[in-house]
Amino acid sequence: MPAWLTNPKRLILMLGLSTVFLVSAVWISRSQNYMLNGDFFESWLAGRALWTGVELYNPDSWGPAHILYGNVYDRNAVYPFPPVFALTFTILGILPLSAAAVIWVFASLWLITLSVISLGRLSGLSSSVQYLLPTLAGVFIFRPAMVTLRNGQNGALFLFILVAIGLLWQRERWFSGGFFLSFLLLRPNTGLPLVGMIGLWLLLTHNGRAIGGIFSGGAFILIISQIMSPLWIDAWMGVGNNKLFNTFGYHPSLWGLVGLLSGHNLTTVIWIGSAMALAVTVGTALWLRSSADKGAPLAAIAFSIPSGLLVAPYIWAYDQVFLIFSIVVCVGALIKQEAPYLISATLHIFLSIAALALLAVAMAVGEDTPSGILSALVVGVVYITFRTKSRSSSSRRPTWWASRWAG
Repeated sequence: MPAWLTNPKRLILMLGLSTVFLVSAVWISRSQNYMLNGDFFESWLAGRALWTGVELYNPDSWGPAHILYGNVYDRNAVYPFPPVFALTFTILGILPLSAAAVIWVFASLWLITLSVISLGRLSGLSSSVQYLLPTLAGVFIFRPAMVTLRNGQNGALFLFILVAIGLLWQRERWFSGGFFLSFLLLRPNTGLPLVGMIGLWLLLTHNGRAIGGIFSGGAFILIISQIMSPLWIDAWMGVGNNKLFNTFGYHPSLWGLVGLLSGHNLTTVIWIGSAMALAVTVGTALWLRSSADKGAPLAAIAFSIPSGLLVAPYIWAYDQVFLIFSIVVCVGALIKQEAPYLISATLHIFLSIAALALLAVAMAVGEDTPSGILSALVVGVVYITFRTKSRSSSSRRPTWWASRWAG
């Protein structure tokens, strides 16, 4: 940051981006009535509840608070996250909803941008503007990113946390990275499968420090949450189980794809979905164990993210914003492999177009389950990218990409 502040060109660029992001945040927020009936409302309400005394896990307090502030779409009977996560929105809770919504969308735009730039620096992408610009373009036409911004979702924050974990682990700060990894559990529907998949790699590499960090972070979250609301677990699990039961088999994951193909036969979804989820988990473990890059944190996280999203029983399109991590890492790896420019530079744009095509299919069938194919596509991209890298790194011959390009 000091380098940016002392470099006039970079400072002007940052101010210009901030202006564009602020205008975009105002436009997005206004188009959604400042998130009054959007996902961000409950995050803002949680922050305000800490000041006004609204009980996060008491339906008789949480529900009327929605009506008090003009929300006509009561999404959850109680706050849908652990109590400690409400602390994130303490400052925003002081502000009017309109101002808080603009600030949150503005912050999300910067979090996504900084995630791509920071991850690019780690993976080799941001060394060249001609790769970074088309990748950023792909990011902002990526449907999960657009839905995240439109709904005021918190995926940009967790994407940034994932990037921070990758940075810490690249610097061999294993305990700190594990501690931050536990923060993904603040959004349990995606946090549990992602932490589980990444945890497989840590177990396979016998990384006790990182695992210790996960347990320490989890204990920290639990202790603070218990202090804030001792009876939160029962109320929170009741709402979570009810949401999962009512929508199970209709999510963009393996379970949803099985549901779509089986006509949403619950028995088929449970048994076939479980078998497929087990197969993906075992396959992920085998890849992490046999890959020549299994010691590289970025590769392990990049493969674990789409695998975790595939087996997650409860996700929506905006949760796939985490795929940005995997795609950017792949772009960086392709650049290092000297892949053709059009392949590396347009990878994210291609996958963004694929996401929009899957949206068209979803609209045709009347449910968003086909979007689960996007996570499967990214699994394939990561597998091919790092399989190619493993082969090329073990041979003195030209890389696979270069030999194919040469004909």
